[in-house]
Amino acid sequence: MKQTMKTMLARAVLAMVAAVTVTIIPSGCIGPGDFRHPPMIELPTYTASGNPGAQQMKRGIFTGAARKGWIVTEPVQGKIRCKLVVRAHTVDVDVLYTDNSFTIRYADSTNLHYDPETKTIHRRYTTWVQGLYNAIIQQVEMAK
Repeated sequence: MKQTMKTMLARAVLAMVAAVTVTIIPSGCIGPGDFRHPPMIELPTYTASGNPGAQQMKRGIFTGAARKGWIVTEPVQGKIRCKLVVRAHTVDVDVLYTDNSFTIRYADSTNLHYDPETKTIHRRYTTWVQGLYNAIIQQVEMAK
């Protein structure tokens, strides 16, 4: 009797999984938690040990961005606009900096399906921005 109940339960679970798979997967199941458009992640403000100064921070941003393929445009005191072009995708971020810190903020994008209401964006956005963030940190730390 126990084996029969286990078998019946296992078959019922498999039937439910098959029904859900047939229903959800073909429909695309696109939503805020979708793997192609996950929630946008804001990276924390980086604060350097010591006080490298605004010029060192600016140089670290320029060099780190260049090493990751980002194009630096529109530099103004305390803010540098960086653009990345990958095939048909573009992303613009503002790197806001002080004498000893910087933070990266989303500015604009093309073909990344950014949704300002749900704060979702193409899954590669986080990878690209995290790469920029780490490259800047590396350059700032090496310059000290």
